[in-house]
Amino acid sequence: MLDPGFLGTRDRAVLEPLHRADVATTAQLVTLVYRRRQTAQEHLVSLYRAGWIERAVLPPTTRGGAPLAFRLSARARRRLGLGPLTRGRAGTQLRHSLNVTETVATLVRMDPDAAESHPDRAWLPERAAAKVGLRDVFPDSIAVLALPGGSAVLCLEID
Repeated sequence: MLDPGFLGTRDRAVLEPLHRADVATTAQLVTLVYRRRQTAQEHLVSLYRAGWIERAVLPPTTRGGAPLAFRLSARARRRLGLGPLTRGRAGTQLRHSLNVTETVATLVRMDPDAAESHPDRAWLPERAAAKVGLRDVFPDSIAVLALPGGSAVLCLEID
């Protein structure tokens, strides 16, 4: 496995949302990191072959090909000093994690003119959002937005 310092900027950048959300689809990673589907597919194949990520085929939601879901491999998690995924995070909450990632990707897509400088300023996943100390609020994620028209802190509850 290559040292992460030898990975390109976008390839290092994709490791961060995969760590945050545990899982993301190609389409979500196009929005969050790569900008072009073909670029995403080429880089994701390279990361998969290098052992940085794992992939799983999701049940198709429409006719055509089935989408792929990506997550950091166990080997990559160890290399980056991250703990292993718990059994619950690894399997039963896949759809839930994908829905949280899709919500954040949709927020990023809100302002197409801000595609180069994401309108999201912070995105806390569930494990970090639980440590914020909000009183009687237990969000699945917290997103902080800064758009030309104003800013907002959103507590996301995905069910």
